[in-house]
Amino acid sequence: MLFTLMLVAFICGLGLGSMVLAGWIDRRARLFRTLALLELAVGLTALLVEPLFGLLPLAVVELVNRYAGSFGLLHLSEFLMAFGLMFLPTFAAGGIFPAAAKLYTRHLAKVGKSVGDAYAANTLGAVLGAFAGGFLLIPLIGVQASILAATTLNIGLGIYFLWRDGLLSRPLFRVLAPGLLLLPLAVSRLPAWDVALLNSAPYLYAGQYQSAARLAGQGVAQTIGQGRRLLYAEEGMTATVTVWDLRGERFMRVNGKVVASSQGKDLRSHSLLAHLPLLLHEDPQQVLIIGLGCGISLGAAQRHPVAAIDCVELSPEVVEATELFSEVNQDALADPRTRMIVGDGRNHLALAEGRYDVIISQPSSLWIAGMADLFTREFFHDCR
Repeated sequence: MLFTLMLVAFICGLGLGSMVLAGWIDRRARLFRTLALLELAVGLTALLVEPLFGLLPLAVVELVNRYAGSFGLLHLSEFLMAFGLMFLPTFAAGGIFPAAAKLYTRHLAKVGKSVGDAYAANTLGAVLGAFAGGFLLIPLIGVQASILAATTLNIGLGIYFLWRDGLLSRPLFRVLAPGLLLLPLAVSRLPAWDVALLNSAPYLYAGQYQSAARLAGQGVAQTIGQGRRLLYAEEGMTATVTVWDLRGERFMRVNGKVVASSQGKDLRSHSLLAHLPLLLHEDPQQVLIIGLGCGISLGAAQRHPVAAIDCVELSPEVVEATELFSEVNQDALADPRTRMIVGDGRNHLALAEGRYDVIISQPSSLWIAGMADLFTREFFHDCR
């Protein structure tokens, strides 16, 4: 839901920018200078709000605790928060396409083709940008560094258009240009976003954080992550995975939600997930486990005389993090009977050759986004 609200806020900013700035752009004769101003505005305003994104979980904790009883008020307040954060960069970005289309349209007789070509280039850029962000930049350098890279690109394009306009020949702009390019580097030297805060799952634990903060007589920001030691953190294409140590107990978070731990009820329930079906089957040989977690179910399954185990996990970061739980999962990933498959469990089940004697599915909670597909009638039909 929050992603949808942010997408709506983003599109609203683009639409308002296009609508409001179109008339101003029509009156501008020097279009390279116009594009330069717009690109610089996008980059500089994005740099301005970038530190605030790291504080969003605190705002969500406050909003959830204040408006938990009203679905409408909660999501309206979240939309306004997202709109306020993204308005300036998206408003400026909304003017870039009209300016580029006008610059590309040199002859009125060919306005249809010119605008169509500009729109095609815009669409291609949007697709490539989404691909690069989701599949390359975020897995390689993380969200915060990706934002800084994008702002550097905007500022660089702004300086390029200033050069095309001839302004860089003036001494003042010749001095300002390197300084503008170095701004993202300067911002990157500020403290990085708090990993504990960003992986706190404020929707789920807002009430707990507020209660703990009141008992401790301190702020929510100081309460989140207190006493925990970060062992692993990685942003991937499908999820952000962290592993923490709290007084000797290790636990794994996926997008902030605790999905497994080395002690307590998680250890018992995840062990039973494997033991019960394997004890009930008279001769289990081929086993499929959907969802790795911290490997406790996999380790429990390996204690039975099975011939082979296929374990399917969507996130490669979870597979990496599982190595930190080798003491409680009996070094499950090293068992030669196990084939670790990184991919979608439901797709694997639909395309797999042969049959499994036992299928153990241990997805996260049903109400977590993306989990519902593993609780459907169709999924259980595929299992049969």
